[in-house]
Amino acid sequence: MPESIPDTPRATPAQQLNARFTALYATYRPRVEGYIAGRLTIRDPQLAEDLTAEVFASLWRSHYMPGRPVEERVWGLLSTIAARRIVDHYRPMRNTREVVTDTGHWRYANRAFAPAGGGTLKPLAGDVDDARFETVQAVAA
Repeated sequence: MPESIPDTPRATPAQQLNARFTALYATYRPRVEGYIAGRLTIRDPQLAEDLTAEVFASLWRSHYMPGRPVEERVWGLLSTIAARRIVDHYRPMRNTREVVTDTGHWRYANRAFAPAGGGTLKPLAGDVDDARFETVQAVAA
């Protein structure tokens, strides 16, 4: 990060803070975006840009607004925030896998299904003829 950011005597502390953050953003944005793009499961430059913007917004909210300057170990902080944003992006998709159900079995043919836990389907109560099922199993055995 450039250490020689001029602090003009006429600039207010808020303007100096904005100037330091702008310099940090200009310096580290390509590196953070590359870091994020390299860790995405699919190649998506727009998603990498969006997550990069979230990283810098998070840095601004957590460190610059409360007045906690980030002059040392900037890359370590940015890479940690970026890694957490990637995890936050994929977290909602973690449990959305489709569960295969064998609905081709004769027992489930032409029956109404109700959603069951775990993304599977189960026949509605009273819709399965257990006596017929047991008879077929006995004959098949």
